[in-house]
Amino acid sequence: VCDPVGHTCVDPAGLAVQTAGLDFGDVACGATPALPISVGNFGMATVAMRAYPTSGDLTVTPATAMVSPGQVIELEVRPALDRRPGPIDASIVVASAQQLIEVPVSLVSTGALVLADRTVVDFGDQTVGQRGDEVLVLRNDGNRDIEVVATIPSGPFQLAAAGSILIAPGAEEVVGVAFAPTTAEEAAGQLGLDYVGVLCARAPTAVALQGVGDASGVLLDQTTLTFEGAG
Repeated sequence: VCDPVGHTCVDPAGLAVQTAGLDFGDVACGATPALPISVGNFGMATVAMRAYPTSGDLTVTPATAMVSPGQVIELEVRPALDRRPGPIDASIVVASAQQLIEVPVSLVSTGALVLADRTVVDFGDQTVGQRGDEVLVLRNDGNRDIEVVATIPSGPFQLAAAGSILIAPGAEEVVGVAFAPTTAEEAAGQLGLDYVGVLCARAPTAVALQGVGDASGVLLDQTTLTFEGAG
């Protein structure tokens, strides 16, 4: 855009970011503190601006704005609520039709990331009156300890041991489950998982339990059978 009086030209693409970078430091998963990015229009024309993160671990608002000449707006950057643990190095991109500016963002997301080795514990056929045992393996891929409390409602399924377990970062622990059918039929239940501590991303809260009571191997208690009416 040129000034016909002063015979000077100014680039109409005048967006400038006044924030060199953002460092959140350590941020517990579930926490979403905000830091600002200041964006100003130092050109001579209104600019359609859009902003977006280079990683799903970050959010930015507003995503779009019309910035008038001389106007300065603030973008709000937050860690995403559902994010992975560990160091996160990404950028917020501020763009217009003529410009693309990247603002580096860093943080260390802290919390546990719990993974289960399966979604269903299947005992198969189990003799009525006898007990079968299985284990569910839980792994913590995060960077904080997590306490896991397992529960099972009443029924043919039981916890092998009561109480909670503590899983350190990078470690595995097992939850023992027992199945002791009293009838010859299919059984279904649920293992509930509750957590005490900071979680990153979604952790399994329930695991299905199933098994079949088998009476084919059950011995009769009576050793003599009497048939009434026999001549």
